[in-house]
Amino acid sequence: MSKTNHTPWTIAELPGDARGDCVILDVEAYEVCCFRKYKPALDEANAKLVAAAPDLLAALQEAYYLFAHGVGASSSADPDNATRNVQEARRIMALAKDAISKAGGKLP
Repeated sequence: MSKTNHTPWTIAELPGDARGDCVILDVEAYEVCCFRKYKPALDEANAKLVAAAPDLLAALQEAYYLFAHGVGASSSADPDNATRNVQEARRIMALAKDAISKAGGKLP
């Protein structure tokens, strides 16, 4: 899959910063990037999106793989394969839902 910093990424406020600037940290607390809060609402939305980037990428890669390899291609003669496809699709939908939520997005 992708080659990103250790995930998950999280948002943290810079300690002692009156403006509330924030950083995106990886799972080992290394800084991925920093946001200066000039427009707090917009900057917070951007920080959420950046922090969710690895999750969004992973969900999209999994969805692509599932569809590229024939989700729903099973025949009625193989109900076990159809059940596995449905279970896999539901698992990937849950990954995507979590990533969208982390990014501050809404489901359609």
